[in-house]
Order: sequence, then C-alpha cells, then structure tokens
Amino acid sequence: MQLQLTLSVVVPVAWLVTVLEYTGHPYWLTRKRVALLLVEPAVFVTLVWSNGAHRLVFRSVEVATGPETSTLVPVWGLAHWGHLAYMLVLILAGGVLLIRTMLRTNDHFQGQVPALLVAITVPTVGHSIHAFD
Repeated sequence: MQLQLTLSVVVPVAWLVTVLEYTGHPYWLTRKRVALLLVEPAVFVTLVWSNGAHRLVFRSVEVATGPETSTLVPVWGLAHWGHLAYMLVLILAGGVLLIRTMLRTNDHFQGQVPALLVAITVPTVGHSIHAFD
C-alpha cells in the first residue's frame, strides 16, 4: 500500500502541469510555483512511510468479507483525506482550464479536450469511489 500511495502523488501534479502547458499557460510554471505544488506530495509521502509512528495516513487495516472473498480495507486517517482533497482540487483546476480553453477556441482543442477530460475523470471517479467505499 505504501508504494501505491507514494506513486499516486505524481498524477495530479503532472496533470495540472500538462494542462497548463497544453492550454498555453506555461508562464505560470515558475520554479517557485512548481515547488509549492510539490510540497503537499512530499509531506504526504513522508507521512506514508512513517505512518507506523503516527497513524495519520491509515489507522488500521480491516478485513472485509463478502460471500466468496475477503479483502483488506484500510481505515484512512486525516492525512489521507487531506491528500485526497488536494488531489481533487488539482484535477478539478486542470479540468476547468481545459473546459475554458475549449469554449474560447475553435481549433483542435474542441475535439481533444473531451478526450482528455474522460481520460482523467474515469480514474479519478474510480479512485474516489474506492476511497469513499
């Protein structure tokens, strides 16, 4: 679980950076701003790997049993919920930028933006459903 949580911090920041470049806002990507975007992921990864000392990411792991299967289900802590909120804000910000660009232009963005939105919406909804059980 630690490796999965560690790798998950990359996607929302990479998404927003990609959208900023794609929509013609690369000037926003100064070193300082990118560094600020990476503060929360760095703190979260640190909390993930030191979770045993504080239990802020996940408090415990429970066994959920179904008719034919058993699954380990984490009981999420405060840091996980904060990280999830941060991820969703970055993804939403990128989506808003894409929609805004699509509405303001008549060129190739018109067809590509819906594909990009579907590409980020499907895994985000799946992850959210899993997180909220």
